[in-house]
Amino acid sequence: PLPLCYGVMGLLFLAAGAVWLHILLKNRPTAFKIHWLMAGLVVVKAFVLLFEAFRFQSIKRTGSGYGWSTIYYVLTFVKGLMLFSTILLIGSGWSFLKPFLNTRDKRI
Repeated sequence: PLPLCYGVMGLLFLAAGAVWLHILLKNRPTAFKIHWLMAGLVVVKAFVLLFEAFRFQSIKRTGSGYGWSTIYYVLTFVKGLMLFSTILLIGSGWSFLKPFLNTRDKRI
């Protein structure tokens, strides 16, 4: 049941990402760039879970999940970079302060 669990969670994350993107598109004037980055993070997480499900299913059927493992590890690396960048940008106040600063303050 492990591939099923990963597959269901991947589909749930994909649905959550679709809802998030729909809300962002509906409220485009008030959405910051960080919101788009977070939506991308949710979508990448969904694909990581789906490819992990494919990998486990391939291991279950053939005994090797080599091709799926490569895709999984690349997407996991991208997800880690996006998560680190998002946390760093939120921690530095980029999403709240930068739109209201003038160009001189942004350079400092």
